Amino acid sequence: MKMKILMVTSESLPFVKTGGLGDVSFSLTKALNKLGIQVDLILPLYGFINIKDTKKIGEFNIFMGKKFPVELFSKKISGIRFIFVSSPVHFNRKGVYGEAKEYKDNWERFGIFSKAAADFANREKYHILHANDWQSALSLLYLRKMKSPVSRFFTIHNISYQGNFPAWTSRPLGLEEEFHPEGVEFFGKLSFLKAGIVYSEIITTVSPTHSREILTPEFGFGMEGILRKRRNDLFGVLNGIDTEVWNPKNDPLIRCSYSTENLSGKEKCKEELIKKAKIKFSPLIAMISRIAPQKGFDLLIKSLEKILALRISMIILGRGENSMLGKLKEWEKKNQQAMRVFNVFDEELAHQIIAGADIYLMPSKFEPCGLTQMYALRYGTVPVVRAVGGLNDTVDDFKFERYQSEALAETLGRAVKTFRNDKKKWENLIKKGMSRDFSWLKSAGEYVKLYQISMIRRRLWNL
Repeated sequence: MKMKILMVTSESLPFVKTGGLGDVSFSLTKALNKLGIQVDLILPLYGFINIKDTKKIGEFNIFMGKKFPVELFSKKISGIRFIFVSSPVHFNRKGVYGEAKEYKDNWERFGIFSKAAADFANREKYHILHANDWQSALSLLYLRKMKSPVSRFFTIHNISYQGNFPAWTSRPLGLEEEFHPEGVEFFGKLSFLKAGIVYSEIITTVSPTHSREILTPEFGFGMEGILRKRRNDLFGVLNGIDTEVWNPKNDPLIRCSYSTENLSGKEKCKEELIKKAKIKFSPLIAMISRIAPQKGFDLLIKSLEKILALRISMIILGRGENSMLGKLKEWEKKNQQAMRVFNVFDEELAHQIIAGADIYLMPSKFEPCGLTQMYALRYGTVPVVRAVGGLNDTVDDFKFERYQSEALAETLGRAVKTFRNDKKKWENLIKKGMSRDFSWLKSAGEYVKLYQISMIRRRLWNL
């Protein structure tokens, strides 16, 4: 029997991406299909998605206190069947989530999306519904309420985003009976994320280390208690990367290709990057990230005086919090030959920075998995990271545990010293990183095993 899975997500390449979820949804689905698993991907039809060449496959009404008409469209791209949930009043907007007034109905928007996904999975007789993060978590509860035989599988990508809404939303969402401490109630609010944790057979998060971290108050964001109750159903599966897109041997976005057999192209990429950034010192340290406390930018700002004293160059690419960005810009103004901040999202420049840098810095406060440290390793750029989540699982050499500016500066200093004083060791670090296997096929194989367990439990429990 061929396994049939519905991947439910609020983001997926090539249509929508605000963070790692967009990469993971698409890449994991593609890898599972290569393993012979039929995986279809369902997401909201946002206003900026072009539905040209899509096929209408259904329409029905969903009740959320009142009736909302919903349409389903289908399109196949890159070998994946995409299903789009269309509710223009909810998704025909410029953004995806947002904090503005127009997004105060996120509970209703993603409640409708989750209900539509559950109805579709049940109607089309999928074996498993795989929900991702809070935006699709209610689909698991709706499956339970309709006593569906579809197995319920949930992945937590970032536990700090929980989809917590006022208690009164339980009524229009049809969840009044589940609004209690053992159900969706979370400190007086209705929590989409908690629904995913409580009402799934299997729970995964995106690295082995993070699956243990979220059982603690430091990393659990209030969910550690319910997760400890479900610890026997909780697994950590490391994310992979798209090794076709991220490959220094044939990356069309970088100046020169290179490999472990011939690293000369990496030096040319560095020369080009230094020229573009108008900086002069070496080694060249890079960060590509959302500029936010989670990513360790408060720690970086405290450490910059010591870091720049090492006579290095630093390039930062990313958007984020204006207060932190302003401080980084101040440092840039005072150190124009050593520091450059690109306040944009630029995929081509991201590839060029990963290829041209010597060291990649990720001092994250918490990091469920992280992808860019894996991109860096694949491109021979040596990571310096805090030993949390997936960073701890993927980086062997330069990492620190204490979230302190001194620990960051000391570890980065060791990397800089190795770069300058031991060229042979540095070359070995480059080649070791480039030889690592971070392909999605490896991770997808682990998901298949967990899917099989989930299906067995569904049949045994018959809930």
